[in-house]
Amino acid sequence: MRLLRFAYEHLGQSVVVECNPEPGPLLDGVVGNLGLTLLVGPNGSGKSTLVSNLVRLLHHVDRKHERIPSTSSVEYHLSKSDTAITVSHRAGEVSLAFDGHARTVRDSSRSRAEPRDDTLIDLLPNTICSVFSTRGEYPAQKAGNARGLRHTSLYDIAALYGRHHYNIGSLSAGLSRLVSPGFEAARRALATLAGLHVGTDVKVFPTQRLTRQALASVPEFLWRSEQTWDFEQAEWSRLRQHLPWLATDWIPVDPEVLQAEADGLVYINDVVLTSANSRRFSLMTLSAGQKMLLVRLLSILSKVSDDSLVILEEPELHLDPLWCGSLLELLGAFFGRFRAHLVVTTQNLSVMRCFPAQTVIAMNDGRPSPLHQRTFLASEAVVADLVYRGQALSTLDELVLARLAGLGDLSNRESAVALLGEGPVRFLARRAVADSGRS
Repeated sequence: MRLLRFAYEHLGQSVVVECNPEPGPLLDGVVGNLGLTLLVGPNGSGKSTLVSNLVRLLHHVDRKHERIPSTSSVEYHLSKSDTAITVSHRAGEVSLAFDGHARTVRDSSRSRAEPRDDTLIDLLPNTICSVFSTRGEYPAQKAGNARGLRHTSLYDIAALYGRHHYNIGSLSAGLSRLVSPGFEAARRALATLAGLHVGTDVKVFPTQRLTRQALASVPEFLWRSEQTWDFEQAEWSRLRQHLPWLATDWIPVDPEVLQAEADGLVYINDVVLTSANSRRFSLMTLSAGQKMLLVRLLSILSKVSDDSLVILEEPELHLDPLWCGSLLELLGAFFGRFRAHLVVTTQNLSVMRCFPAQTVIAMNDGRPSPLHQRTFLASEAVVADLVYRGQALSTLDELVLARLAGLGDLSNRESAVALLGEGPVRFLARRAVADSGRS
């Protein structure tokens, strides 16, 4: 999947984003089949507005069109389509254009008898969102019994704060993939870049389907109601006799366990992880930064496939600069085998410098513009100057330079400059001292 173009109206202005998702030959072995788009810019520049409008358009494409916030259109290319597909929304009506044909999608929210149009699914990307929603800008996840298509998966990481990882939604499919043969690259990347070695033990829990099978074979078992998991301890002991998955808290991964997860009989809820100094962890016991990173990777891994559009908002949250600099390699190791398009928003300079300039779109006051300068693996000072349009110096930098200018004695100025670390402020300070020495 490749995102080509997205246009929408915001505050009475037309916003058009042209994507150049191919990372170039230097990253072929790093990101695999992924297409890349990086949205950068200061706080309030419009990054979240852009991606949330894109998600709302794709999420409500088959119904509830009144919930799409503006006139908008998105153009993309799927691997199973010979030509680009365009989805447009105008005046409460959504249309699709492909292969030289145009098709209008009726707003079926006005008629409860309107059947779900499953033929649309082949024309839409599998959209996965790992976002941080603080004001309801992203649509709610559709319920399992929703009448519309369920081609959008939403993971709001705000649900992680003050809670364990179960609150964000099932990670079972992602954990199953992580421990499966064929995902060695992801495990190696976690070990090399994040210092976390994936173990061979997992924690499993029976699904309702497996529990019903067990109950069918144990008629005297007391099942309290159709919707509860509130068993007495004695009942758990009896159930364990018939479900080997519950024999211990942790069981070794084997093909039978992975097949049971694929068949919907068990959930894989956790995995053993080992640090470089042989300390044992699980998702429940990782640090905030480690958990944030791994849970977000696993949530995407649970749903990603070819022709996926992945929205990853501010992946640097709670990560140190070294991990931020390794993010692109981790994303490539986890998802590079899929022909998907990754749209990332960030304010982190360590992340920005890892993306080739042709994939970077700078947002400023709601307006996008491409970066024409070379930023790939440039110094953070250079990237900051380009992205923030010459406003890279902070207020503290300016105060220190002003204070330096106020020191009357040349020797005091030179002593003050010696306290500064290497960087733009030290360069400007040394130049100011040299100029004052010549005057």
